[in-house]
Amino acid sequence: MRRAAVASAFIAGAILLTSCAGPEEPKLADQVSNTYSQAYKAADKARYELVTAKVAGADISENLGHKPSDLPDAYEAWTVCWHEASYVEANDEKDSFWSIDFYLVAEEADCEGGRLDRKVTKEYEKRVKDASKQP
Repeated sequence: MRRAAVASAFIAGAILLTSCAGPEEPKLADQVSNTYSQAYKAADKARYELVTAKVAGADISENLGHKPSDLPDAYEAWTVCWHEASYVEANDEKDSFWSIDFYLVAEEADCEGGRLDRKVTKEYEKRVKDASKQP
């Protein structure tokens, strides 16, 4: 009897914690190797409210833009290596939303196991700094 009560309390606690995390993340197919334009369209269709293209180094990243038309021309052919989604909570629940950042690489070979290959980290840190100077 005690086991049943403990199990019920555990399940109730898990449900409560899950419900506090906000709504379920939108469903999105894997976008690795897609261009930002393709990933943006898929994320928009999945109903992410804020979609951002980024280039990353080891410890820094730079936003390249939100809409594909915002991207500097030099990044149009870059492809998605990984993404990070987050739920942005506002004071009023109706103003909360899901956001997703797509991290782009110049060459697919620069993406190792869903992250930036360590061998090219220094090169990408320079690219991050260059991207921050783009208009």
